[in-house]
Order: sequence, then structure tokens, then C-alpha cells
Amino acid sequence: DELRPKSFSAREAILDCCVSFGKSQHDINTSLTSIGMLWSLADQDSTPGTLDLVLSKLTCLALDNRAEVRNCSVNTLFSCVVGLGDQFSNDQWEKCLNKTILFGIMKHMSSAINGTN
Repeated sequence: DELRPKSFSAREAILDCCVSFGKSQHDINTSLTSIGMLWSLADQDSTPGTLDLVLSKLTCLALDNRAEVRNCSVNTLFSCVVGLGDQFSNDQWEKCLNKTILFGIMKHMSSAINGTN
């Protein structure tokens, strides 16, 4: 419950660990729990650096081959944007919309549908 790492590198390591568990093919519940942990970290520490990292990690998991993980990641991503978006700077909004959502998830989905990389 209490995940407040003191340094940026420690916070980044925790987020990377969550993504590793999220990508784990062993158990779907482990993957879904890790996505919940990403939301908890963003909610507890909504500094710009943490939010940017969490959104990028959720984008990564939103491209998973399992529908449950994709859906949970996309829902959590949008919950972060809706719940914490009032704290975003203009640069964060631009990055979120252009790199994370439009050119991150949507570009990958479009490529997958069209059969290109």
C-alpha cells in the first residue's frame, strides 16, 4: 500500500518491476495486479516525472497480446488521465495525446490491423 520511493531511480525500478510482472505470461491475475500497482503509484506520487513514466508503462502493457491485460491497461491509462489530468502541464498533455495515446497505442493498433510494423 505504501510505495513512496525517495529517489527517481528507485521509483523507476519499481515501475519497471510492475511492467515485468504485467508482461508475465504465468498468471493473468499477477498481470492485472501489477497494473493496479501502477495506478497506485501514480495516485500516491503524481509528480510529472512519475505520471509520465506510469503512462508510458501503461502504454507498453496496453499492447499486450492478452485482451484482459490490454483492456485493464487502457482503462487504467484513461483513469489516470481523467483523475490526474488537471495536474498535467501543457507539455504533458501534448505528450500524452500525441505520443502515448495517438501515436503510441493507436499507431500500434492500426499497424496490427493493417498487418504492418
